[in-house]
Amino acid sequence: MLHFQEFTAPVAAVDDLIGCECGLAFGIDASKLAVKCGRGVRAGLSLSLFHSCGPYDWGGRVSTRAGFSCNEFIADVEDTPMEVWKQFDKNLVSHSAAHHLMAIDRLVRSQGYARVSDTARLLDITKGSVSITVKKLKERDLIKEDKNRFLQLTDQGERVAQSIAARHEVLLALFVDILGQDPEQADIDACKIEHLVSGVTSSFLKQLVLFFRQAESDGDTSLMERFRAFQQSDECHALLAAGEQEDAALKDLL
Repeated sequence: MLHFQEFTAPVAAVDDLIGCECGLAFGIDASKLAVKCGRGVRAGLSLSLFHSCGPYDWGGRVSTRAGFSCNEFIADVEDTPMEVWKQFDKNLVSHSAAHHLMAIDRLVRSQGYARVSDTARLLDITKGSVSITVKKLKERDLIKEDKNRFLQLTDQGERVAQSIAARHEVLLALFVDILGQDPEQADIDACKIEHLVSGVTSSFLKQLVLFFRQAESDGDTSLMERFRAFQQSDECHALLAAGEQEDAALKDLL
């Protein structure tokens, strides 16, 4: 069973600092999404995906399937408050920068220091790439560098890193302990979306995991057994098959 990493920094205090390069996080080229959406959109597709990719011009040419109204879809996008779109532009750290923070923190904890070369080796990228990100993080007062060129997180940098790590642990626990996902794949998926989840949503997910854990701790295994039985049921497989057909249709568009 996975355990949460506890920390004292309030999630809400750093919630707005954590960002992402959403197109990369979803494995989708956001710049191509708007262009190819002209060929069709899966009915009922969550608008959160498009929120993540930004306010693109759909040009009124989006065709839809399964009777989903094109005009309704466009209206929903246009009626979305601009504050939602702007949230991603105001984030202090990107998906890549967050990984740099985590790597530096890990190095300092394991060996007592972190250099650009160490960080590049850990992240398996070039020293030049790390240097560029380090400069940006220093400008944002998330890391500091001493006269020996050793890197260290500032207090604010530590809060951001701890918040990201906590969300990662919550997602990992949900995927592995509750959903029964392979731990290695779960870790990869948690890494992809840990920067997208708000502190509030992370708290709700943690409550769900704790609910299942508490039930098992009290000797009540019925909830988990019912869920596992549903996962293996014909009904579940039929629903998944229908969803896979929709996903395949969307993949053709992208």
